[in-house]
Amino acid sequence: MEFKIDDGPFSAGTASALDEFPELLGYEDARNHLWNSVESEVMLGVDSLNQPVTVDLASDTPHVMVSAASGAGKSVIAASMATQVLVKGGEVVFLDVKRISHRWAKNLPGVHYAVEIHDIANALVSVAAEVKRRMRIIDDYPGDIKDAPVGPRIVIIAEELNSMMEELGEFEKTLPRRGVYKPSRAFGDIMNLGRAAKVHMIGFGQYVDAKVIPKRWQESFGYKLMLRHSVSTWNMLAWNVGYCPPAPQQPGRGFTVMGDRAVQTQFLYISEEQCADLVRSAYDARERMGLIAKPPSRRQRREQERELKELERSS
Repeated sequence: MEFKIDDGPFSAGTASALDEFPELLGYEDARNHLWNSVESEVMLGVDSLNQPVTVDLASDTPHVMVSAASGAGKSVIAASMATQVLVKGGEVVFLDVKRISHRWAKNLPGVHYAVEIHDIANALVSVAAEVKRRMRIIDDYPGDIKDAPVGPRIVIIAEELNSMMEELGEFEKTLPRRGVYKPSRAFGDIMNLGRAAKVHMIGFGQYVDAKVIPKRWQESFGYKLMLRHSVSTWNMLAWNVGYCPPAPQQPGRGFTVMGDRAVQTQFLYISEEQCADLVRSAYDARERMGLIAKPPSRRQRREQERELKELERSS
């Protein structure tokens, strides 16, 4: 038997599987997949074989967590995911305690933006009330749950999750103990009921603190995207994968953790200018075709208000 020791796939000058990633995965590289994927699917990037790495918010997991060191690309991932949701007719709610994370998205169609902590609290309880309203529609619908006319998909982009939850905790201390539907409970209701209602949480943080984000909520984030992770972060968020691999240092490179499997991924990069242009162009095209969803009717707003009052009475 002959063994190729001096000349093989890992010899100097040859490429191993780990080196088959593009240096940058831009919009032009991914546009065919982006525009031909199903409404619930979001492209995250590509693997070492240049195959798309995606998440289907309807079937894979309703919620995604992104854990990355400062400057590793959290905002880039948030922008590409939000853009894909918006161009497919969904709505995106930005909860931005940093205030300046996604200025490109402000005033775009389908975008709701909250920066003050009381506005973030309002957004959470309002979205949770919408989840409850949609669940009633699903309950009354005779057909398949996935076909229930609940409205457009809603994705929440929660920036700096640790800081946001800590500030919400302080804010809740100023609220009456009873008769108030608290934003932390709203957060939990969204996590627990969001899938069927087409409402999803994409949480971002440098190191997700188990004291701030309870284990039961961490488990609801079925996909975890990790860039420049530490051993302790890996062991907390990807413990079921096993051995902690070295964190890739190439720009935009990290891991997509799916249950007990981790796939090294070159994440998609779309510039902020491209994101804004794509959202506007897609909106204009849908408007010309008469596909723009009508704003909430008075009846829908009244139903949402009733749900919120019911939630307050039960608090």
